[in-house]
Amino acid sequence: MNIGLIAVVMALGIPMVAIICGTIASIVGKDATRKDDPEQARMIQEIYNSLERMERRVDSLETILDDTAKKESHHDHGFQ
Repeated sequence: MNIGLIAVVMALGIPMVAIICGTIASIVGKDATRKDDPEQARMIQEIYNSLERMERRVDSLETILDDTAKKESHHDHGFQ
C-alpha cells in the first residue's frame, strides 16, 4: 500500500474538513440572533453539499488506494 499517498490525502483532507466545520460554526454563531436568514441557509446548504462531494471523493480515493494495494500485494506474491 502506498503510505505516502495515504498520508497526503489525510494531510489535506483533515485540515479542509476542520476549516469548513469552523466556518459553519462561525456563521451559525454570528448570525444566531437572526431568524430565518435565507442567505445563511443558502450558505450552509452549499457547505453541506460541498462536504458531501468531498466525502464521495475521499471514498473514491480510498477505494483506489485499496485496489492498488491489493494489486501490488498479489503481484508481489506472484499472483496476476
